Amino acid sequence: NGPITCLPYSLETNDISLCLTAKHDPKQYSDILVSTAEQLAEEGRVGGRPTILCLGLHTFLAGTPARARHLASALSAMMQIPGVMFASAAQATAHLASIAPVESVPRPLAHIPLVVGTYE
Repeated sequence: NGPITCLPYSLETNDISLCLTAKHDPKQYSDILVSTAEQLAEEGRVGGRPTILCLGLHTFLAGTPARARHLASALSAMMQIPGVMFASAAQATAHLASIAPVESVPRPLAHIPLVVGTYE
């Protein structure tokens, strides 16, 4: 019964787009995720404008043995990026509510770069 938080869903970080459509190998997939997170984190720091990154992950792609290894590597690298936090959709919403009233949260909706990896 509270406010609705709309989280962006990017095809540029979706495993279906990267692995099936663009046919990137597991290493390229990992590199793209890390590069995207680094770029958005930098934009948030330099521009003073919050950013958010959602990863579209599907167990039948990202969860396969060859890709899971590279995904784990990418997630570890993203955890080292200053200012990045990992959050579920509910955690991201709670974080947003803690930093600004719903009416005044600028677009995109986040205070610091967020990586949202689960749906609730």
